[in-house]
Formats: sequence, structure tokens, C-alpha cells
Amino acid sequence: MAEDKAAAGATPQAGGGKKKLFAIAAAMLVLAGGGGAFLVLSRGEAPAAEGAERAGADGAAGAEHDAAGGEGAGGTGGQAPLSERLLSLDPFVVNLDDGEHDRFLKTRIELETKSPVRKAKLVTQTAQMRDAIIVLLTSKRVEDLGGFEGKVVLKNEIERRLNDVLGEDEIQSVLITEFVIQ
Repeated sequence: MAEDKAAAGATPQAGGGKKKLFAIAAAMLVLAGGGGAFLVLSRGEAPAAEGAERAGADGAAGAEHDAAGGEGAGGTGGQAPLSERLLSLDPFVVNLDDGEHDRFLKTRIELETKSPVRKAKLVTQTAQMRDAIIVLLTSKRVEDLGGFEGKVVLKNEIERRLNDVLGEDEIQSVLITEFVIQ
């Protein structure tokens, strides 16, 4: 009988211990999730606040920072996120230089700049950039644009042409996000 009481007493303790262990594990998960969310959110706010301080009321602070090398001068550690440095251009639809048939190219291009400050500066020069790209695209034949190598050459030519037009190495890379030949 004493053994039955001891066995009966052991069962509730084991169940109670499991409940406590489960409650502690749940509390740890909630704390870990909250800490992770805090880290993610606090990292996302720092570059935005930094960019606002750098730009200043009249943009002078941002221009000085940019002239001194801007983001990325010492590596990729201090560089703004890619989404803040990408400038999307409206789609291009051009005739290709194909003597026999009417061929068209529709493409979307995004330009990676070195900093958000430079991206804002380039927005004012969209017409010059589009003109340079259209002149380049209309000089191409279908054979020039075929395959991987053709697209890599085109990206390099666009980058070089835009940097010539803009007067500096404003464009870090060219991203083709849509490319259809008809």
C-alpha cells in the first residue's frame, strides 16, 4: 500500500515537471524571438537615420560625405542596402538594326549607384541616360544580343556609355531585369 502511494505520488510530480519544463521552454522561445526581432528592427533603422543625418537640410553634409569617398570606400561594410542604391528606369522598346525584318527589343534596366545620395542626383539626369541607352540599343543587331556573352557585353557598354555621359563613375553596375526580342 505504501508502494502504491509512492507510485501515485511520483506520477503527478513527473507530469508537473514536464509542464514546468514546457512553460520554461515556451518563455525562452518568446524571449529569443523578441530579442531577434529587436536586433533586426534596430539594424534596419540605423542606416536610414544615418542617411538622413548625412543628407542634412540642404544636402551639404551628404555631398561632403560623398566627395570623401561615400559609402563603400573602405569596403562593403558601410554601404547602404542595394534597394536604396538601385535606380529603375522606365522600360525601353526599340527597333533593332536588322535589315530584313522588323525586330524589337523590350528591356528593363536598373542602375546600381554607389550611394543613395548619388542615386538622387542621377534622377535629375534621366533624360540624358535614356538617350544614351536608346542610341546604343538601336545600333545593335539581334546576333549581337544573343546568348550570355551578348548580354554581358551590352551591360558593360551601357555602364561605360552612362559613365561617359555623366562625367564620373556614377554607375557601379547595370542590371537587366527584363529582356525580350521579338
